[in-house]
Amino acid sequence: MARQVGAEAIYEVAELFRQRCLVDQASLLWPGRGAWTLANLDALWAAFVERPDEGKRSFMEKWHDQLADQSPDVHRIAADLMAFYYLFPAT
Repeated sequence: MARQVGAEAIYEVAELFRQRCLVDQASLLWPGRGAWTLANLDALWAAFVERPDEGKRSFMEKWHDQLADQSPDVHRIAADLMAFYYLFPAT
């Protein structure tokens, strides 16, 4: 796989995400929390994918409302996903 020079820190955090979240089932941002369980992933999927908010509000407003009644660990997964998403800026 080709790697971009100067992006080593991004690759390092991406590998940390892979190891912590996908292998160890822990949170990227809260490594002591075992947030990445099947039950929590199912809850995130049900809250976000199965209940789409197609209104004209911002993504963050919708995301906030869709996850409002979820557990702290589901919020941790959501925060981990946002951190991972923003690792790869595009211009």
